[in-house]
Amino acid sequence: MKQFVLYFLTILFSVLFFFCSVTRKIEKRTPKHYEWSIKDTEEYANKNVDSTKWSIKKLTNDLKNAQQADKEVKLPISDYPSPVADYSGNGSTVNPLSIKIEGKSIIGYTLAHYKDKFNEHLFADTAGQYYTFFTILFLTDKPLLDKGQNPAVISRNYPHYLFIGTQNTSLGNIDWVQATLGNGENFAIITQRYFDLKAGRTILIAPLKDGSLRFLQLKDSPETYTWKELSSQSVVTINNFVEKIKINKKVISFFSQDKIIEQK
Repeated sequence: MKQFVLYFLTILFSVLFFFCSVTRKIEKRTPKHYEWSIKDTEEYANKNVDSTKWSIKKLTNDLKNAQQADKEVKLPISDYPSPVADYSGNGSTVNPLSIKIEGKSIIGYTLAHYKDKFNEHLFADTAGQYYTFFTILFLTDKPLLDKGQNPAVISRNYPHYLFIGTQNTSLGNIDWVQATLGNGENFAIITQRYFDLKAGRTILIAPLKDGSLRFLQLKDSPETYTWKELSSQSVVTINNFVEKIKINKKVISFFSQDKIIEQK
């Protein structure tokens, strides 16, 4: 009986070892699909902030190419009408911003979309009707609407929205395209730089005298608000955001860094 038990255990362990070996081989042949996480998103957002990781060679080449490029003001994306299916989007709103930080004029826009079935989960426990998806702020030596430029919200791709615009500086124009998608994705492309807005819906931009830009992505943002607030031109969440930005030490330091363009 004892020998039978030993024999049985030997056979059992041999079978288990065989299946484990086969499983390991299968796993090696079929790699697991990589699942992008919020950790990856935040690491991506932060990696370009660390100056020790910058490629000075690439920056030098980019500056050389930029100096040779035509600085004529152009729209970020050409707009040619095309037919689309009927839709009933609930609308969007763009609020211009003008902020004084340590004597410097910071200007920009904050974008919000009206509540609908694609974004209603963002309004939990609030009476708000608009949710802020993107805020962009510049330090510039040109007016907010220089040379007739004006940002535009494109809803022809509903339930996806595009927000496009251009801001002039004496060094050239800064273009941006921001996208709010029906599946919840929210991102911006600013002068060919990509920003996943899950890591922060506010982007600050500081042009330097050498023709390069510096970016700062913040989690601080206006949140939800109502049509009544909007129509009265007194949106509490935007006002609170502005006051918070004014005293944010990281923001003050960002707009006070060396070699930043001078405002007249």
